[in-house]
Amino acid sequence: MAGTGPGWADSVADVEDYITNAHGLRANLPRAAGEGQGIHIGIIDSAYQLPDELTADIQVVQSESNSFIEAPQPKTGDHCQNVFKRIQCYAPAARYTLYQAVNTDGKLPLGAYSDAISQAIADDVDIVNISAGDPWPGPVQANPNVNETKRLIDEGIPAVIAAGNYLPDKQDERPPVHCPSALTEAISVGAMVTECPHDSDPECDSDTAGPYYWVPDDPDVDSEIAVDEGAYCGEAGCRDMESCITNQQETDWDYNPLPTGGKPDVLAPVHIIDQDQAGKHFLTAGTSFAAPLVTGSLARILSELQHDGDDLPQPHEIRDAVRAGCAEIPRVQTGKYDAMGVRSALGVS
Repeated sequence: MAGTGPGWADSVADVEDYITNAHGLRANLPRAAGEGQGIHIGIIDSAYQLPDELTADIQVVQSESNSFIEAPQPKTGDHCQNVFKRIQCYAPAARYTLYQAVNTDGKLPLGAYSDAISQAIADDVDIVNISAGDPWPGPVQANPNVNETKRLIDEGIPAVIAAGNYLPDKQDERPPVHCPSALTEAISVGAMVTECPHDSDPECDSDTAGPYYWVPDDPDVDSEIAVDEGAYCGEAGCRDMESCITNQQETDWDYNPLPTGGKPDVLAPVHIIDQDQAGKHFLTAGTSFAAPLVTGSLARILSELQHDGDDLPQPHEIRDAVRAGCAEIPRVQTGKYDAMGVRSALGVS
């Protein structure tokens, strides 16, 4: 392994599964709920096709005709596959369609985004996950991407959108919530973490418990995303059989954008293990990886409503339920995503 995780982990996948479980518990996802059967999820991001090992046994529409950038290629970066991996962890039985609208520079051209929105509407998706956007200094309603996103929501399709990140190496001050996430009708997702007071120590963590972390062998990881060297709650009992509840410290993520006009609507757990071009793994974070948990959880809830014979709620009803169902984080303005609270707000038994 290119790096070191807890001592009990035999592979990177072991730690990824541990993080997935920890985040599901932190977001209060019920273990016995549906897995997204019958729900069609659209992902507007950087790929129209992903490696076979990621999509095996999952219903995924992957077509070059769903690439809307000037020079189509299966993926313009690893961002979409990281987003897809996150969503399908929580909604593995859903059907997915990939829409490529993000260029190799990470930008979202308006024409490509507009075409992706139009195709998602034509494909009659049930929910869309969007992780791209930019800070916008003017009125939110004047942003072109916001107006395109409104077309999606006006068609009854909820949009779960990452709030954006603060990049201190590139930005002099913390930006506002990015557009189109700042759109009132969107479900805007920021990030939270649950810190563990213990340091990373693989020798101490020989049992499947304690914090999660990933320490690269070489600190010079080649990544545009910051490497996170902290230790975070695994929700499986703390080191030395101590209680997680008495040790864990919930807080908002240090690199969230400034709250803007009541946005973000909710915060969600944020970490993934990523890999650079040299094959080095590292723990990282971004609101792009918080939004997919919300998307996957909502797909499960919508699936249950559909199974019960109910009509799917309108986007504003889902957004209201996300906000009403969130749980408080001490000393933080925005609450955390709580799947059981959302289920209750939507009348799911």
